[in-house]
Amino acid sequence: MEAVDNEFTKTLIFKKAQKHNKKVVLASGVAGFGDCENIKIKRGKNFSIVGDFVTSINEKKPLAPKVMAVAAIQADEVLRMINELE
Repeated sequence: MEAVDNEFTKTLIFKKAQKHNKKVVLASGVAGFGDCENIKIKRGKNFSIVGDFVTSINEKKPLAPKVMAVAAIQADEVLRMINELE
């Protein structure tokens, strides 16, 4: 599970995970506050991306309420992936 703010690093983690056929859970669009109801999950083979897919830390700061909501959903996605392996 990644939790980095740098877009280049986030992309590198995703590409390396895909290249090595590893599961990964990422966050995208975690900046700002007040719109947690817009958080979505995009799933694909070996990955889940959680966020609103709109807000950028280049425009707004990542503030605790939204970060915590996304982190909780990311944790749930990790548990979903582990459960699929059992």
